[in-house]
Amino acid sequence: MLLHDQWLPGEVGARIHSETGYDPADKDAHERTDLYSFMREAGYQPAQTTERVSTRMPDPDERDVMSIPPGVPVLITLRTTRDASQIELETSNLRSNW
Repeated sequence: MLLHDQWLPGEVGARIHSETGYDPADKDAHERTDLYSFMREAGYQPAQTTERVSTRMPDPDERDVMSIPPGVPVLITLRTTRDASQIELETSNLRSNW
């Protein structure tokens, strides 16, 4: 199972919504949900993505939602996407048990 939290700077999210009508909170409203496509359509050019991968023990909520037995760690991936000027466009925190 994968848990995914995604953050956009307020101005980035507002511009994407204004230019494309895309609302990441409403997954059913759009056939495509490729955020980078929406970024480009709104005039942003994702140029660099960095990922930091680590492991840790899950918190109680993660353990329950992901049905993880005691003693099993989760894989954490923190991803940040920037444009060529190093302006942060998106950060994601992914947690998985596989």
